[in-house]
Amino acid sequence: MCELNEDRALDLSEALVRHSLVQLDHTEFGPRMRMLETIRAFVAERLATRSDAAELQRRHAEFYEALVEDADRPLRSVGWSEWAERLQVEERNLAAAARWYLDHHPATLPPYAASGDAALGVPGGHPHRSQRLVQQLLPSAAFAGPPGQGRAAVGLGHDCERS
Repeated sequence: MCELNEDRALDLSEALVRHSLVQLDHTEFGPRMRMLETIRAFVAERLATRSDAAELQRRHAEFYEALVEDADRPLRSVGWSEWAERLQVEERNLAAAARWYLDHHPATLPPYAASGDAALGVPGGHPHRSQRLVQQLLPSAAFAGPPGQGRAAVGLGHDCERS
């Protein structure tokens, strides 16, 4: 597991920025790091060789599942736009988390997909990317019956309207 203290993690993060391996963006939700696709591919290859890769991916998916659950109620209320923007910033992480559940725990996916339907179709997001993801989720929602399929289809419907 990642056994870094906060100071060491900050030092390493700053070194990545200095060497242009990641770019630091300042957003209203705090600093965000992003990387070039070539760097992302390299990191994914390295992660795959780690003995704790599965655990790190599980923790990543659980973190974003909790974020979507936290967003569920606010997305259905007056202050929805702030949460929609926050989830838009996390679009790639949300998609990766949903794919992890799809691959590893499809039985827990329908509640995740249902609460994430708004997250997968956030305004200003990438409609084709989220549409493909929801299309992948629908067959997994089949065992949840009509409610699970219907709630997952909501995300697909929103994306079809925007396409």
